[in-house]
Amino acid sequence: MNKKSTSLTVVVLFCFSFVFAQDTEIISQTTQVTNHETKSIYNSESDIIPFWKGWAIGLNLGITQFDGDIRQWDHIPAYQEIGEFFELRSAASISLHKQFNSYFALNAEFIAGSFAGLRRETNTEDDVYFSNLFDPYGNYEGGGEKFEASFKEADLLLNIDLSNVFSYVFKTKKAGNLSYGARLGLGYNVFNTVRRNTLSDSYIYSYGYSDEGLTSSGTNYGNDKKDFFSSPRETVYIYGMQAKYKLNKKLYLLLDYTVRNGHTDKWDASVMNTVNSTDKIKLLSLGLVYRIGKQDYDKDWEKSVDAYCSLNSNVNVKIDTSYTGFENEDENELIYFPSIYFNTGSDIVGGLNKNQIETIAFTLKNNPSINLNVIGHTDYIGTPESNKILALKRVNAVIYHLVFNYKISPDRLFSITKGEEEQLSNVKEINRRVDFEIVD
Repeated sequence: MNKKSTSLTVVVLFCFSFVFAQDTEIISQTTQVTNHETKSIYNSESDIIPFWKGWAIGLNLGITQFDGDIRQWDHIPAYQEIGEFFELRSAASISLHKQFNSYFALNAEFIAGSFAGLRRETNTEDDVYFSNLFDPYGNYEGGGEKFEASFKEADLLLNIDLSNVFSYVFKTKKAGNLSYGARLGLGYNVFNTVRRNTLSDSYIYSYGYSDEGLTSSGTNYGNDKKDFFSSPRETVYIYGMQAKYKLNKKLYLLLDYTVRNGHTDKWDASVMNTVNSTDKIKLLSLGLVYRIGKQDYDKDWEKSVDAYCSLNSNVNVKIDTSYTGFENEDENELIYFPSIYFNTGSDIVGGLNKNQIETIAFTLKNNPSINLNVIGHTDYIGTPESNKILALKRVNAVIYHLVFNYKISPDRLFSITKGEEEQLSNVKEINRRVDFEIVD
């Protein structure tokens, strides 16, 4: 394996280890309070999605461009009018996606299609190439060569959501429903390829064909493909970029660009290490991704009374003066429920929230007929799904304090998670909050 292949493999394995290492960061403890189970959990900011959730299937159609020995130009595809031969070909893929958290997903993908290349003798710059042509049977006639190949491939890829990574690192806003990411992976490619003269279309050389040899009058080799199990196969190293646009809760539009770097120089049936040591296939495709099963977190946790508390209270929060109020009929005065604010990515109720929590507890104790919806919000950093989870954690952290520290009955508190749906301001600190609403 060459240095490039080794480096790519190390990067992929490192990313895999990072994904699965998140599970080791979870610490949990369970206690009982008045027939309600309350959990005390600390989790990393990368929200782990359960194994049975976060699945999707995708279907893509696209065009291929070969990059290797037999290619006319570096940046644009070539076309030959005789025989209507075009370098651009087609491919289709079907994939299974598993989202692990806001930043990483794993894809298993099967792709099938074709690719092709053309190279003419057009100027003196080609003299060196054609004087060293790979031609074991002496079938090259002059004037140029071309090849056509078909392939089937199974891939395993790690998708990295760069929009979420950049949003988290640089504290910037995501571009609405649009997200973008990088891809790294490995593949196993099975192929059949035949190389011919450009003008006569006669046989030069092939891989994955049972009929081959020295061309003579009346012979036309390169027509009998070997079966799938007898065809040549090679390891593929994959890297690329993709952009997703959310059409609705279930459906995404996907634009994908990947480069498949084969551990081979045989895809064009021309083994010339002095020109290109390995061959590549570039694929640009467009498709749809459909999310399987229940993906909306609202109904899962809307009535949850699980309360989360932090194992670390060292946090710097900023308090704003947003309140929810109601009129106390007995004393004819307006009483307020202050909002609780959080640090970015945190569900820790810090010490600076003490007065707000005490105000809420005091009001509830003096008004036993009042029940509250406890509503969690986040800023726009991260995915909508992860923000729904984070907002719920903030809600349950507040409920934990009211139940355990002030003996408020959990039956009077109802969890609702809004995530990033209701932004009050462009100032992110104001959106990282828990509000209160009187239950009618």
